[in-house]
Amino acid sequence: MARESKYPMVPVDDALEIVLNNVDILGTEVVTLDNNDDNLKNLIGRIIAEDVINEFPVPSFPASTRDGYALSVDINSFINSKDDLCVNGDFIVQDTIYAGMDVTGFTLNEPVIEENGQIVRSCFKIMTGAPCPMSCNMIIMIEDTTVIEWKNEEKKKEMKIRIKVVSYREGLYKPIKEEIKDKDNNNEVSYAVVNFNPPNSGEGVFIRSIGSDLQEKAVVLSQGDLIQEAEIGLLATVGCTSITVYKKPVVGVMSTGDELVEPNETPSVGQIRDSNRPMLLSALLNSKYCDVVNVGKSPDTIEDLDQYFNKGLDQCDILITSGGVSMGEVDLVKKWIEENTNVHFGRICMKPGKPLTFGTIDNFKSSNNNNNNEEEGNSKGNKKILFATPGNPVSCLVTSYLFVFPALRKMIGFKDPHLTKVKATISNKLRLDQHRPEYHRATITWDFKDNCYKATSTGLQASSRLLSMRSANALLILPQQSGYLQIGDSVDALLI
Repeated sequence: MARESKYPMVPVDDALEIVLNNVDILGTEVVTLDNNDDNLKNLIGRIIAEDVINEFPVPSFPASTRDGYALSVDINSFINSKDDLCVNGDFIVQDTIYAGMDVTGFTLNEPVIEENGQIVRSCFKIMTGAPCPMSCNMIIMIEDTTVIEWKNEEKKKEMKIRIKVVSYREGLYKPIKEEIKDKDNNNEVSYAVVNFNPPNSGEGVFIRSIGSDLQEKAVVLSQGDLIQEAEIGLLATVGCTSITVYKKPVVGVMSTGDELVEPNETPSVGQIRDSNRPMLLSALLNSKYCDVVNVGKSPDTIEDLDQYFNKGLDQCDILITSGGVSMGEVDLVKKWIEENTNVHFGRICMKPGKPLTFGTIDNFKSSNNNNNNEEEGNSKGNKKILFATPGNPVSCLVTSYLFVFPALRKMIGFKDPHLTKVKATISNKLRLDQHRPEYHRATITWDFKDNCYKATSTGLQASSRLLSMRSANALLILPQQSGYLQIGDSVDALLI
């Protein structure tokens, strides 16, 4: 009589739906933004739980976007025969404005008439980011001017400047190639053609107006947004230093098997080094989706497994195990899960990773009498999630990508917890499996010539061959059928 598993093989999509239906957001917490390394690390990868509203406009003052000279353009004073608004002549540098200065009360002096009859107006030398006085509505870039008079012999402060080669028309700032002769006094004077903004409006050429980056009461970040480097910069910009985010689950990793030794130990005959535990711990840490606990390695006895399971579940919201879920005599992990959890599935219709088992405990009560709930990695609730992955390292990692990571993404508030799926053109002839769909390890890159992703197999796909995961950044979803896919065929690919 054939001995078969009592568990049906569940399609991958159905299994993932079961997983996502059985995990929940764990609540919210407030985290602090400052320049402390630990606090910044705690923010990266978190999901915003409440909209962040800006209380003040950014910038809160008119700001120069160039190093140059701030001046006032009066439409009645600067007009040429083509009805372009022009700035011409020499300008006295009245003062210098640096970033961070208070320019309240800064106003331009009245124009003066020199002995030759030329009208000379005033300007402020100004730096990028500095506040622009309200009386100014244009910045002339420093490289488009020449200094014609210095305040001191060291030539460190300008007394008077002349606009050199500048044109500003309909939003385009460009040089004027030729000098223009001033017929009245035979001086060479260049012109700047500008779009007119009236003085005292807080707007102008190369001037950031109040609120041009962020309006007052604007939504800076929305619920469900992922916090990365730019989001942290935005939070700092608006002074939001207490941010409500979704809690991260605590995930424990536990390996099982008498045959396992630590990576720094020399295996005896019949033993192997434990690669799954450090591999999964690293993958989880790199994801930033959770806090991580190394539960350790359990021997193959029910008593030891019970102790390790309870130890892990005391500390964690999710416990991931590797090994002990097939049909061997000492595959005791599945037996423990069957006796202590609600098993939602015990096999998946996929290759590799068929024996993956998923169970939940709705109201976990520890059997460890000495549990004081003060161990590292205290969990956030009594509901426990268990993923029992196969012992082969490729199966262990692939099933974690496909099921554990989407579960974590949902628990921390991702709007879409699924892995990103793209279309890729294969560069190798790939054999198909008529019994199960295969998640084929591959490296994909963007081909700019053909305007598509190109996928290259990582080689032999044995579930024990961890080399097939090296450099892999995608899992190609190969359909369940006989035959081959040919070079140039297109398949779905999940990014990992």
